[in-house]
Amino acid sequence: GQTNGAEDILISNNTAKTISLQSTNMANPYRGNISILSNQITNHLSISPNYLDAQGELSVTDNWGNYVIYLSHVYSTPVTEYKRIIRRNREVKSLDLRGCSYVLVEDNEILLSKAVAQVDYIGMSMYSVSYSLIRRNTILHNEPISLYITTFGFKLDGDVNQYASFANKNNIIEENTINGWSRGILLNGAQDNTIRSNDLEKNSITYALGRYHSGNQIYNNKSIPVSGGRHSFVDYCELGDFTPYSCANSWSIEKMAGTNIGGGPFMGGNYWSGYSGADADKDGLGALGIELEGKIKDESSTMKWFVGTLVIILLAVLGYIATQ
Repeated sequence: GQTNGAEDILISNNTAKTISLQSTNMANPYRGNISILSNQITNHLSISPNYLDAQGELSVTDNWGNYVIYLSHVYSTPVTEYKRIIRRNREVKSLDLRGCSYVLVEDNEILLSKAVAQVDYIGMSMYSVSYSLIRRNTILHNEPISLYITTFGFKLDGDVNQYASFANKNNIIEENTINGWSRGILLNGAQDNTIRSNDLEKNSITYALGRYHSGNQIYNNKSIPVSGGRHSFVDYCELGDFTPYSCANSWSIEKMAGTNIGGGPFMGGNYWSGYSGADADKDGLGALGIELEGKIKDESSTMKWFVGTLVIILLAVLGYIATQ
């Protein structure tokens, strides 16, 4: 259907192949509330309401079926409570956010059983998304990893040629399970995001680091690639901020109390399988760095829990792995 105006829309308890909502007037943004609840969808759910401010609430909740969710043109002025929510949807093949801000995406099941089209190669994709919270989603690829098809569990992909305008910025991505992909997380056009407490297992490469990813804080994640896999792969990485090839990210936080992803009592950096460093003071944090990719090294790490911004070494600050 086509939407224009301020009327509220409710679509619930239907069986449909496709549900599509699109504003007909880009100069006059839609301001009504949209609720899409408890539908069985077998192909595509597409929503493009052209929201430009905080007016208008969106809820996409408790839908199921073998379908793709596509959400675009959902911008907002700053809010203290999320009004645009994608929550508890099941059997989603792929979830694509484009041109969005202040969106909450939580507790969804994204399950790819077989890749049949290019869109199916990506579990969740973000392009020009800002100030959004992505948490507690399960993003699984159940097919054996193919040598001929590259699949991405979570893709933050901006326009490299116009990175200042189209990068993904200031999002929080936390407590997601991303398993079974060729690439667990791709950073390619991502600035000042927080990526923490995610479970990344059985991927061929945990982190694929492409062009322009800078200022991201990446900590307390678990990386256990498949046998013969890799923790990271870096492509077109150069030093310095605000260039198309920047890769100045931080892979740890200052040591603080709190249960980490490895079960230890302190938060610090990340869990890397295969780490063999020592933990002399038994605080659950590894005392040695780990070099994961030749182009990456440590710039300013002085404490054993590795405080500081890492530019070229990904540091192993682990939870109780040193003694396991």
